[in-house]
Amino acid sequence: MKTIKKSIVIHASNQKVWNVLIKNEYNKQWFAEFSEGSHAQTDWQVGSKAIFTDTTGGGLIARITENKLNQLLSMEYIGIMVNGKEDYGSAEAKKYNGGKEIYVL
Repeated sequence: MKTIKKSIVIHASNQKVWNVLIKNEYNKQWFAEFSEGSHAQTDWQVGSKAIFTDTTGGGLIARITENKLNQLLSMEYIGIMVNGKEDYGSAEAKKYNGGKEIYVL
């Protein structure tokens, strides 16, 4: 597994940045930069599944591992979406298993 670490200074409050991370009205715009029509289906609670999918039914599936309001959001990838169906066992899905995405504000 390769680690990629990036940081950026955003001149906004932690709460505003947090809202962009978890509120659909904002994160749909951000996710669309990766794939048109992308959106998240989740309640962002620890232990919940998060499905990130686009208009083709493709995407990623994660589990929320940490959620500290306005401070930290962490998830671990557990599978992929293919044509609107969850896939956890294929070789392609296993490539993503264990991958993590962590946001520290």
